[in-house]
Amino acid sequence: MPKVFATIFFVLSLLGPAKMVQAASLPANYPRLANYYLKYYGHVQAADLEGLKKWDLLILPNDYQWAFPDFFASYKKAKPEGLVLAYVYPSMAMSSNINQLWRLAEEKDLWLKDARGNRIEMWPGLYAINITKSEWQKINVNFLRNDLAWDKWDGLMFDTVDAGVSRFNKNGIDIDSDGQADSIDKMDSAWRQGMANLFKK
Repeated sequence: MPKVFATIFFVLSLLGPAKMVQAASLPANYPRLANYYLKYYGHVQAADLEGLKKWDLLILPNDYQWAFPDFFASYKKAKPEGLVLAYVYPSMAMSSNINQLWRLAEEKDLWLKDARGNRIEMWPGLYAINITKSEWQKINVNFLRNDLAWDKWDGLMFDTVDAGVSRFNKNGIDIDSDGQADSIDKMDSAWRQGMANLFKK
């Protein structure tokens, strides 16, 4: 996959509230090193995009390549050495996304479901896809290779690369699509294997 590298951030906060630096106290000329900017594209204004050009490293929703196609060239003009990573999920989709992942998951019924047959909502509006399904793995890899515009992106930022899925278990998770809730060990083991298979591709 040309120009692609997977960047996974593990953020560990070690500072208590008393030690946290308030943004208002920073000087206006502080170094803009990296911006993890996930603002919904429908709420982004021209001034927001202009402000992003100050940062050396940007992590942006992959939808920005369709919503703001001209931004990337203007960013590189302002920051020739700057890097822009596409924010992606290995196993989730949102209905508001411009990309085709939601539509394909819906058409092919690739959702991760609970024992009642309901889709599992991992965060508001964000639903899990069953990463153990090889069809989804192929769809996702094809999206990364062929749908993302690699003249715009310098790499990828994968979010929620989990070693298991049991933390989202509320009404039982049917990891093998047999209509029955599976044990925590089974669901987590299958999820890990599905994640590994995706990244092998």
